Amino acid sequence: MDDEVDVVARNMTINCTRWQQIAFSAEYFRSGQKLLVRKGSGITSIKDMSGKRACAPVGTTSIENIQRLAPEAIPVTAVNDTGCLIKFQNGETDAVTTDDTVLAGLAAQDPYAQVLTTERLTEEPYGIGVNGEREDLVRFINGVFEQMRADGSWQASYDKWLRPSLQTAGTQPTPIYGRRP
Repeated sequence: MDDEVDVVARNMTINCTRWQQIAFSAEYFRSGQKLLVRKGSGITSIKDMSGKRACAPVGTTSIENIQRLAPEAIPVTAVNDTGCLIKFQNGETDAVTTDDTVLAGLAAQDPYAQVLTTERLTEEPYGIGVNGEREDLVRFINGVFEQMRADGSWQASYDKWLRPSLQTAGTQPTPIYGRRP
């Protein structure tokens, strides 16, 4: 917004509030909030979180969502996702909750953890954030995504990095070009 950055390439959800501040590429991935739990914990869905501790970074929508969707769960916060993983590994929380892509990375670091394969608690369409004045950059990024669709590199990346932890088939979203809420 202050012309200090041209591109933000990370797990950034496209939403109406952000559209007011920046431009976005076409959606490149559809993520969603899920739960990371200990293998064999008996937690198989959000319904099992009553009386259980769920960690998410402080001030995130993930902690708000878990409180709304599982009001009997006990919210636990940490400074960031890695802090939640540490609390999880130390037994201070029964689950970590955030976007499934982040959870896949956390699960890859802990052989005793698994991302539940249940439906997502939220839908998070990811896009590359771009300075609103740089429409040329948006078109370039969208072109790269089209190339990745055509040559199979998007699917290969998903299959290598996310599929092992998420245990689901992923497909690149069909692009919708132009500004949309």
